Amino acid sequence: FLFVGWFWYLGTLVPVIGLIQVGTQAMADRYTYLPSVGIAIMFFWGIFALIKNERIRRKILLPGILIVLIIMSVLTWRQCGYWKDSIMLFNHALRMTKENYIAHNHLASALVKKRKLDRAIYHYNEAILINPHYTHAYYNRGIAYYLYGKNQLALGDFIKAISMTSNDHEKAAIYNNIGVVYTDLGRYQNAIENYNHAILLKPDDMDAWGNRAFVYLSMGDA
Repeated sequence: FLFVGWFWYLGTLVPVIGLIQVGTQAMADRYTYLPSVGIAIMFFWGIFALIKNERIRRKILLPGILIVLIIMSVLTWRQCGYWKDSIMLFNHALRMTKENYIAHNHLASALVKKRKLDRAIYHYNEAILINPHYTHAYYNRGIAYYLYGKNQLALGDFIKAISMTSNDHEKAAIYNNIGVVYTDLGRYQNAIENYNHAILLKPDDMDAWGNRAFVYLSMGDA
């Protein structure tokens, strides 16, 4: 049981131990789910191997196990509560970590969906303060500024994000958003230029095609 438990633990932990990081997260609750089975095997089989007296098992071991299970259940219930929604989850992540610009960004995006734009912009600012090279925070803050009606600030963030990314699909989305801002400002020629850039980078971008058609229609070039 020690061999099985230990190698179960190691075998399932190695792929997520961080030597080869997958995604932006270095650690996560879910990484412990399968490895914990190995620890449980060693723990429970080990107790029965060490305590062979049946009387001791009934009077001491059984109540002890029940107490442990109750404690673990309470802790699990508490931990699951942090997953109530994205706002609670990323607030918890910020309390548990330091300078977590990714959590600031994701919390802000959750706040945007709730139209809590002041708080969202605050957290985007924090993400950028921690990591001035984090493209997604500029892009997302631009969206928040646009929803707030601050078009010039939105343009500034979108243009900054464009200069920081080399991914064509990301650039296409940003160009499309710049076009949307220019459309709202009535600067149709600027809007068309940016929609053209978006379509050039991503020919199947239906949003950019539709938005450019709207501008042509507004200009009387139907």
